[in-house]
Amino acid sequence: VAVVKERDGNSVLLANFNAGQFFGEVSFLTGRPRTASVITLEKTITLKIGREALVHLGVDVREMLKDQVISNLLFRLDSNNAAIGHYRSFLGTSS
Repeated sequence: VAVVKERDGNSVLLANFNAGQFFGEVSFLTGRPRTASVITLEKTITLKIGREALVHLGVDVREMLKDQVISNLLFRLDSNNAAIGHYRSFLGTSS
């Protein structure tokens, strides 16, 4: 799937996700509106988990989900930091 954000009437690609990856966790955890859209690029099966489902999950499952979300967010943060560093290097800027 492709994660895109609309900007000035154009879709800007933010990320591509593969099988087994998840998205929407920030909105899921915070209750805030989503900040991007997801577009399928091929036949895709998705699973939607609502916030209300959390109360019905065991503590072990909730902890596992929490660990996966934290790991996923850290990976994305590291990837974004690396991309910013690359672009700064390319542009000859720092800080």
